[in-house]
Amino acid sequence: MKIQKKALAAIAEITNELGDQFDELRAEIDRRFGERRSEGEVFRPLPAPQGMDMSVLTALNERRSQRNFSNEPLPDQLLSNILYAADGINRKGGRRTTATALNWRETDIYVLKANGIWRWVPERNGVLFCSLHDVRDQTYLLQTQLTVPPVELVFVANYARTRN
Repeated sequence: MKIQKKALAAIAEITNELGDQFDELRAEIDRRFGERRSEGEVFRPLPAPQGMDMSVLTALNERRSQRNFSNEPLPDQLLSNILYAADGINRKGGRRTTATALNWRETDIYVLKANGIWRWVPERNGVLFCSLHDVRDQTYLLQTQLTVPPVELVFVANYARTRN
């Protein structure tokens, strides 16, 4: 009986220690990824987008295509700026930087990265984890001639929103 009580006490102590470590880990995850709206959600907030420091005409004149990519990850600030320009909220009532017919907002933007697929959530200024698969090499043409970009944006029409 003494051995059983000692074993149960040791198990209880280990359980408490693991519980404390789990709570610390959960707090760190919440700190890094923000508050979850559902139990299984992994949401990653991005920094507030920065304003443009050039006119639209200058941006259009200096526009160019890049076919060589670095393996360096895209900084969060730059990703935030790009996603905001692609479909950010810039006016009252949830109005966006991109025009949509009758404000249906029928386009979803997915960010394809080495660590998985993430969906842009403009209302929360961040990305929501969708899948652990790296599909970047399957989503562009001329695969053998180009290196895989560190980040790729995919625009997906969500026609269900247009049928309200």
